[in-house]
Amino acid sequence: MCIRRFTPSITKEVHLIEVDIGRPLNHFSHKFKYDSLIADAQSVLEHAHTIEKKIETVDGQWYSMKVLPYFSKKNTLDGVVITFNDITDLKNLNEHLQLLSYAIEQSPISIAIFNVTGDIQYVNPQFMKQTGFSFDECVGKHLTELYPADFNEKFADIWDKVRSGETWAGEWKNTRKNGEFYWENVSILPITDEKNQSIYFLKVAEDVTERKKTENLLLESEMHSAVGQLAAGIAHEIRNPLTALKGFTQLMLTGSLNQEYIRIMQADLDRINLIVNELLFLSRPRAVEFEDKNIIAIVREVVGLLESQALMNNCEIVLELEVEKYTVRCVEHQMKQVFINLIKNAIEAMPKGGQITVTAQLLEDFISIQIRDEGCGIPDKMLSKIGQPFFTTKEKGTGLGLMVCQKIIQNHDGKLTIASKENEGTTLHIVLSR
Repeated sequence: MCIRRFTPSITKEVHLIEVDIGRPLNHFSHKFKYDSLIADAQSVLEHAHTIEKKIETVDGQWYSMKVLPYFSKKNTLDGVVITFNDITDLKNLNEHLQLLSYAIEQSPISIAIFNVTGDIQYVNPQFMKQTGFSFDECVGKHLTELYPADFNEKFADIWDKVRSGETWAGEWKNTRKNGEFYWENVSILPITDEKNQSIYFLKVAEDVTERKKTENLLLESEMHSAVGQLAAGIAHEIRNPLTALKGFTQLMLTGSLNQEYIRIMQADLDRINLIVNELLFLSRPRAVEFEDKNIIAIVREVVGLLESQALMNNCEIVLELEVEKYTVRCVEHQMKQVFINLIKNAIEAMPKGGQITVTAQLLEDFISIQIRDEGCGIPDKMLSKIGQPFFTTKEKGTGLGLMVCQKIIQNHDGKLTIASKENEGTTLHIVLSR
C-alpha cells in the first residue's frame, strides 16, 4: 500500500515530503498514539467498509480519523483515503461542558434555569429533592407556579430587577410539593450572550430551614435571657407604685377620700399595667411578621422600660431625637430586643455609672440611631472580634447577644456598626430604611 497523494497539513503529524509519493505507507513514522493505522487501512481495502476513530498525538492533539475505500471511475476498489480532522478544541470544549454538567447535576445547591419569560428550562436533582417536584413537573412551567400564591407580588419586583441585568439575592419562604414550608437563601442572576444581552436566568438556592430554626431558637433564648436580667429593674419599678397604692388604700380605709389620691393611684396602676404588658410582649413567642412601626416609639418604650435599671446602676439615659416618628418595616419584638440588649450593654459597660445617649437622626431615606456610653471602651485588637459567637468582654457574657442583634438588623436590611475608644466609651450605630 503506497502513498499516492497527501495534503500539506498532514505533514504536521506524519513525516512526509513531496518525493515520498509512491513509497509504502509503513515506511513513515507519525506522531499518533495509534499502532493499527496500517492494519485498519488494509481492512478497509479488503472489505470496502469505513473505519472512524478518535486518535491522539504524542503532543496532546486530537483528531477524528476516517479510513474510507477509494473507488475508481470504473467503480473498482482502488485504494483507501485517510482523513484527519483536528478536533482538539471541540474535545476540550466537550470535556469542559461535561465537567460543568457533572458539577451542576451533583451540586448540593438547588439550580434552575429559566428563559426570559420565566419558564423553567432545566432543574438539577437537588432542586427536585428540595421542592419535591419531578423534572417533568418543573420544565415548561413558569417559576411562580412552584411557589405559593402570595409569592407573585414579591416575584414581580425581583423579576424587574433581574431583567434589567442586575443580580437579586435574599431569603424567602417556599412550600414543597407536600405542603411543607421551608426557607431558601436565593440568588437570581442573568445569563448573557456575547452582546451582554440576557438570554436566560439562573436561580441558585440553598435550603436554610435548619439554620433559620437555630437562629429562632437563639433569638428566643436571648430574649428570655434579657427578660430574666430585667427582673430586678422591673421589680423595683413595680414596687414603687405598689407602695404608693398601699399607702393611699390605708388612707381611704380611715375615711379620707381625696380625688388627688385617686388620680395618683390611677396613674400608678397604669404604670404597672404598662410594665407588665411590656414584659409579656417580650416573653411571648410570636410569629416573625414584618409590619409598619414607628421606630422612635419603640426606642422610647425600651428606654422607659430600662430607666429603673439604669438608675439602680447610677446611669442616666438621655434621649436626643431629631424626629418623633419614622416608620420602618420591622418585626417589633425583635427590634425591641435589639435596643434592650444594646442599652443593657451600655449600662453594664459603666459599673461606676455615667450617661447613655440615644440619638435619632434622619439621613436622606434612612434613619440613624446611635447608642453611646461613657464606659471603658474596647481595645482596638478586640474590636474586630466583637459580634463573634462566644467572644465577650464581660465576665459572665456569652458573646451571643450582639451577634443576635447584628443578625436581626441584617434581616431588616439595615446595618449595625461599632466604634469604640479605650477610656472614652463605645458608640453603636444602627441604620434602617423605610
